[in-house]
Amino acid sequence: MIASQLLSGCAHFDAFRAFDMETIEMWVKQEHYGEALNALSNIPSENSKREQLLQRRQEIAELASQFERRSIEQVEKLLAEKKWGESKQALQLALDKYPESTLLQEGHKALNKTFEERQAQIEQQLLINEGRWRLENMVLFNELDLLASDFDITRQWELWDFLRQRRETSDKLVACGLKAVEDEDTAKAESCLNLAKQIYSTPESAYALRRLAELNRIVDERNAQRRQVQARKLVGSIKRALDENNLIFARTELSRLQAMDPNNPDSDLLAQRLDKQIQARLKKGLEEGGQLYSQGEVEAALNLWIELKKISPNNNELLTRIERAERVLENVRRMKSGER
Repeated sequence: MIASQLLSGCAHFDAFRAFDMETIEMWVKQEHYGEALNALSNIPSENSKREQLLQRRQEIAELASQFERRSIEQVEKLLAEKKWGESKQALQLALDKYPESTLLQEGHKALNKTFEERQAQIEQQLLINEGRWRLENMVLFNELDLLASDFDITRQWELWDFLRQRRETSDKLVACGLKAVEDEDTAKAESCLNLAKQIYSTPESAYALRRLAELNRIVDERNAQRRQVQARKLVGSIKRALDENNLIFARTELSRLQAMDPNNPDSDLLAQRLDKQIQARLKKGLEEGGQLYSQGEVEAALNLWIELKKISPNNNELLTRIERAERVLENVRRMKSGER
């Protein structure tokens, strides 16, 4: 009796597992991967199909990973096309199907941040446009003020209202500028604050401009220090390249140094040393190439001179020899092919 009950229980368990797998496969078909993976997360060790179920779980996990990547790629494509609503809907649909996905959750946070940043950019541009409009119309309203009669109440009210609007726009631009100063966004701060001053100069706008000037000073000092550190690294890199006779790299790094720090005290000395080593290499290479050329090894001479051209691209003698060697090799090629 007990044995028959146990056998009946095992049969019932196998039947339940079969039904459960049907449900899991349905979830997979519907792309509800989280539910499918959760259902297969704790498979009893006594289950006769445990290895098969574990293998299926790995397959579903790979399908879930592919679904995540496809969803993120779709959202990124829609964002690139500025299809804001569609991108949000696409990601939300993916999350509805697979809410357990950490990647999709992080993508949702990133999307919300992108939306917030874009909204802020649009609001700033609208404010800048509003400020420019006020500025463009100030001349006209000032002329109206001169022409209007003191008894024209409607006109006087319009002039007063425009003045009020100028002040409001200026205040908003000052707030925009101060926020940009806090964020160390000097370009945005200058755009907002200079416009605010032109529209309606106030003690607040003057204070904000002083804050911006201080920030510019700090940023300039920071950039100067960064350039000094980079310049020292470049000087060391150039010296090592010259010691190793790596003249192409030394030349490239010296160009970077001169562009970044034109007044660097080491620049002229390094340039003189580089030029001296280039001339020595050039002289030696021209002589070696000349010997190869006179021995009939024209191609070897040409290859040597082409390498020299990398460190001395404007040397007339070198360019002449390269041109001559190329012409000789071309003539040889034609003779071999029977051309006249």
